Amino acid sequence: MVMIDSDLVFCGSNCLATAGFDPKLPSIPAEVKNNFPGVDACNFTAYVQPDTGHGINFHYNATGANKVIMEFLNKKGLKPT
Repeated sequence: MVMIDSDLVFCGSNCLATAGFDPKLPSIPAEVKNNFPGVDACNFTAYVQPDTGHGINFHYNATGANKVIMEFLNKKGLKPT
C-alpha cells in the first residue's frame, strides 16, 4: 500500500506520525496492516511517498510511487510481459 506524507485530510499532513491514534504505534503505516487481517505479512508493504498528497498521479514525483508499486509486483512474480 502506497501512502502519502503531505495529505492534510487523511493524515494531518504527517502520515509518519500517529496523529492522535494509539501513541504506542510507531506510525500510521504501522497500523494499516491491521486493516487487512487476511493478508500475509510477506504480501503486504506500507510505503509513504515523500512530498506527495492523496492524488499521487498528479504530483511531479508520481514516478517514485509507481516505481515502488512496480517493484513490489515484480517481486511477487507479476512482471509485465
